[in-house]
Amino acid sequence: MERIPASAHASNGQLRLPPHNPDAERALLGTMLRERSIIGEVADLVCAEHFYGFGHQQIFTVIVALGERADLVTVAERLTAVNLMDEIGGVSYLAMLPDAAPSHVVGFRVCFFVE
Repeated sequence: MERIPASAHASNGQLRLPPHNPDAERALLGTMLRERSIIGEVADLVCAEHFYGFGHQQIFTVIVALGERADLVTVAERLTAVNLMDEIGGVSYLAMLPDAAPSHVVGFRVCFFVE
């Protein structure tokens, strides 16, 4: 179940969705997994809170923490170790992320859509 960010609550108590682009988030995460050399540069531009979904926030956090050691196996191990694999959508969701990345250049430009 996806958590609703605190920023989604308007002052009158009703929900309002902040701008977000799940496709751009998936493309950026996938690019970070495919082109690990850009992880540091992306981390300088984007932080976990820029991602709308809790799962994407957690995946981003783990990728940044692992740095260039981040790949599908190490990210899956870390998420499993902290009991978050089901919350992010499971191994199959994680495994499809690199395919969501069109190229590292396009993926790097996606930072600005996530931010």
